[in-house]
Amino acid sequence: MEELAGVIARGEALLAAGDPAQAIDVAERALSIDPTSLAALRLLASAQLESGDAEAAHETVTGALQLDPDEVSLHLLNASVLQALGRHRSAAHAGEAAIRCDPDLPEAYLAAALPLLALGRPEVYAAAGAHLETARRLAPEWAEVPLHQASIALLRGDVATGRDLAREALSLEPENRDAQLLLADIERHEQDAGRTADLLQAALALDPTDEAAQQRLDQLIRDALIGLAWMAFACAATVMVIIAIVTSDGAGA
Repeated sequence: MEELAGVIARGEALLAAGDPAQAIDVAERALSIDPTSLAALRLLASAQLESGDAEAAHETVTGALQLDPDEVSLHLLNASVLQALGRHRSAAHAGEAAIRCDPDLPEAYLAAALPLLALGRPEVYAAAGAHLETARRLAPEWAEVPLHQASIALLRGDVATGRDLAREALSLEPENRDAQLLLADIERHEQDAGRTADLLQAALALDPTDEAAQQRLDQLIRDALIGLAWMAFACAATVMVIIAIVTSDGAGA
């Protein structure tokens, strides 16, 4: 009989390669060897989630948690599954369960914070921010954390803090497209067209297929051209007025 560890390793490789359907088949093979294998159940749930079947993934991960309610990786997976189902408060609770299992794991605090942000309600920003601040303390090298903190600052109307946090995220990970695009939005709000264009071009260099970023850059260029046209018109009008005044004065003389 094929060894369980080898089967699971093969399934994980398939999932990492972007083949969740085959990974599901391999996970089910692993469970036929050991129906109580947490690693096999985690693989199956992850593959089900990746394939778009969040309901099946939830059923699988719930069964796994019944076998071991203190396994932090299962709570993290459960948070992702619940968020995919749109059950954001339940996802946050799953993240909090992960924190209780391992208070020193930064991923657990992210798992608790992000579903709260997805709710889009000001009353949960403080709780989400507290989780993010702990994650930032535990993993100061992660760009993702100040990026989410920047989003909270912007939702609260604090553009200056949002800009500083987005810049921090970009300094930690210069090729982070999310940070580039968020900072581009901030710079455009602050009417810094040059900096906005630089950030959009950097994001497009990393992903030339991003049509939304390309449209934003095209609109920025159109706005700049319109502005130049109006400036030229205003200058021409001013020159005509000056000429008219000079001509009028000359005629009067």
